[in-house]
Amino acid sequence: MSFTEAIRSVLTNYKDFNGRARRSEFWWYYLFECIINFSLSGLSHATGIKAFVWGIYVFNVVLFIPGLALLFRRMHDTGKSAWLLLPCIIPVAGQIFMMLWFLKDSQPGENKWGPNPKGLI
Repeated sequence: MSFTEAIRSVLTNYKDFNGRARRSEFWWYYLFECIINFSLSGLSHATGIKAFVWGIYVFNVVLFIPGLALLFRRMHDTGKSAWLLLPCIIPVAGQIFMMLWFLKDSQPGENKWGPNPKGLI
């Protein structure tokens, strides 16, 4: 999956909290968010224009639901319930567990959230 395909997929499936999302889709979208946030932050610091800070807030509020839906689908792709996202509120340990789950490859074949998006059998 390419960068643009991943972004398009996440933004068009913003209300789909079921199903599965490939690892590449998750990481391309994460890279997209980081690039925009770092760019707006850098512009804010370089120019001193506070509108860029507001741009970061607006960007993150607008993309909160699509990002959350992607997290749910990514957890489903690894064969885990989205309820397991709750440990992310635990400092450090929660983020480490989540990172390990997001680095994990797709569960082969079909699981209770649908067919493998890679087409593996």
